[in-house]
Parts: sequence; structure tokens; C-alpha cells
Amino acid sequence: MTTTSLPRLFGEPFTTTPDTVYQVLRQAGPVAWAEIDAGVHAMVVTSHAAASELLNNTTAFTRDTSAWRDLAEGRVPPDSTVMGILAPRDGILHTDGDRHSHFATPIIDCMARVPHHRLDAVTAAVTSRLLDAFTPKGHADLVTEYALQIPLLVFADLLGCQPDTSRRMADACQLIVSGGPQAAHGAALFTSELAHLVAQKQTEPGDDIATWMLRHPNRLTPAEVVDNLYSLVGASNVPTASWITQALQLLLSDDTYAGDLISGSVAIDRAMQKVLWDTAPVANFTFHVARHNTRLHSVDIPAGALVLISHHACNTDPALAGVGYDSRAHLAFGGGEHRCPVPAHAAVITHAAITALLDRIPDAHLTGPEPPRAPGLFHQCPRHLNITFTREPTPTRGDTP
Repeated sequence: MTTTSLPRLFGEPFTTTPDTVYQVLRQAGPVAWAEIDAGVHAMVVTSHAAASELLNNTTAFTRDTSAWRDLAEGRVPPDSTVMGILAPRDGILHTDGDRHSHFATPIIDCMARVPHHRLDAVTAAVTSRLLDAFTPKGHADLVTEYALQIPLLVFADLLGCQPDTSRRMADACQLIVSGGPQAAHGAALFTSELAHLVAQKQTEPGDDIATWMLRHPNRLTPAEVVDNLYSLVGASNVPTASWITQALQLLLSDDTYAGDLISGSVAIDRAMQKVLWDTAPVANFTFHVARHNTRLHSVDIPAGALVLISHHACNTDPALAGVGYDSRAHLAFGGGEHRCPVPAHAAVITHAAITALLDRIPDAHLTGPEPPRAPGLFHQCPRHLNITFTREPTPTRGDTP
């Protein structure tokens, strides 16, 4: 591996023109070396066919990043921004086979106990509160004031959190999303809040996900429940917020959709599917480590190499030209045994959030130039999405809320 001129999946060029970087990677092959953070290297999959092959090969590859040779041999800086995701841990994201099922089954079973009509109602209540906060102004940033808050507040309700806990969790997630040195502090705060919640539910159970997970037949320890909830909420928050933001951006800017809002739900569904294909909210994520020297789609993979799937690059693979947006062949939710366990729930939240905003402020218009993309390897989303609209009168005392 020559590291002097590898494509970089970080920094300003990647943030502003990511497709240029992915094109360079494609030219190097279906799987090629890249620098994913300063001094951190991985083989990145940009071919949809190669990604599908990798996702179903549990013999040659593992999700356990303790097998990552560069990490084991000290070549990964401990303060690297990718370590929040890639640091080894005993949880749903980093285990295989029976151990993975031990963590995944409680998430699937507990989320199955949340009917879609309840999820829709909770999302409606959350979006109503957020809209109440900014509609009297006549302008808003749909990222910070709306989309980024919705998934977390919805899950806080489903977890049985008190309002003060929800606020602290929201503050912690803002730090995590901000990146840099504050991200680690935010992660610690978020974990602390979840640990406090789980301890509370052990003595004060309720009709909520945290209680159900503690009582699941898989008998997760309280620490495992905390880790599971961290993965569930953490892995859902930013991708769902990005899905909401990018679909709204499309609906408010693309005449193909903006001129078709009268069809309501149909236009929203079409925009949501287009986002999953063209700008996957999880841009690069699904990671594997080669158990031994092997080959992937005719490319040599050395033992201990980190292999990262670029969901965005695979979904926009030129080999897929002609595949319609109604196809479910995209990799926005991953695949194989590690496929996102709750895509339908994310879709309900996203659809409800978009519907609430368009119903409440139908004359919303985007303002300013094309918003820049937020920096980061794993997720892709506009850094902000500013709108203006006819402001609502500020409620006065005695008004019916």
C-alpha cells in the first residue's frame, strides 16, 4: 500500500466535492485504499456488487475491530475522529453470529412492540412543539431547529425519559454531532444519561423500550442494555435527521417535487426514496476486518485490513444505471445480518416530520446559496437548511394552544 497519494475521505475537498473523491476511488478498482482520517487507512468499497459480496461473507470477514491490524499495532491515533465508531466494543455493531443475535434480537423485538400509529403520534407531538418554537419568527434553520432534534426526542419519549433527561440527551447529541474534541465529551454524557435511565427503570419500570429491554428473554446485563440503547438511538439519530433534511431540501427546491406537493404523501415518498439512492444519509459506514488474506471481487485483501463500505458510492455506482428509485436494492440501510434493524420506524418518523412541516408552513422557501455539506466520514447532510415563510402570530395569554 502506497500512502503518499491516497484519496482522502476527510478535509475540505472531500466535504465540498465528495463525488470527485469517490470517482478517483472507482478508477482504482471496486475496492481501493483510502485515508479515512489523518494517518488512518482503510480499503473502501465503491462497487455495489462488491459490497453485496462483502455483506454476506462472514467467513472471511468479521465486524470485530480488535482484529484490525493497524489498530492492534498502534498505527491509529487514539484521538482519531473515527474511533468513536471503530473502537472495539462488545455490542451490536462489533459482533458476529450468535453474539450479534444476542444484542440485535432485543432491539428488533422491543421496537416491534412500538406500533406505527404510536410512533406517528409521538412524532406529531414532537414536531408540533418544535414548530411552535420557530413559526412566530418567519424563518428557521431546518437542521438545528427541526430535523436534528426530532429522532432523539421521539426516542426519548419511547425510552420513558423525563423532560429534563431528554434535554440533557439532546445537548449531549449536539456535542457528538459537532465533531472534534467535544464529540468524546458528548458521547460520555450521553452514555451517562442512558446509564442513569437504565438504573431508574430497574426500580421504576414502565411501558417503554428501556424496561422491555431489561426484561427481554436474552437477559442482557444493565451495561449491555446501555450499550444497546446507545447503538439504537445513536445510530438512528443523525441518519434519520439527514433523511428528513435532504428530503425536505428536495421537496422545496426541485420543481419535479415542489410542483407536485398537492399529491402529498406520494411526493414525499418519492423524495424519500430518491434521497436513499442519491445521497444516502449514512455515506460510509459498514465496516469489516479481514480475518485472513483473502479476495473480494477479484481484489486482494490482506489479513487485518479494515474494509469500509461507501454506501453513497455503491448506490451511485454507474453499473446500476437504469435502476429506478422504487427499487429496494440500495444499501442505505446496509445489508446482511447487520442491516439496520428498524428501517420502517425511521421511515415513519421521517414521513411524519416532513408532513408536519409542509402542512404547517406550506409557503416555506429555501433561502441563500446551496448549503454546504456537514464535514465527516460517516454521515452526509447539509450543514444547515434555511427557510423563510409567513410567520404565525405569537400566541397571547388566553389563546388556545
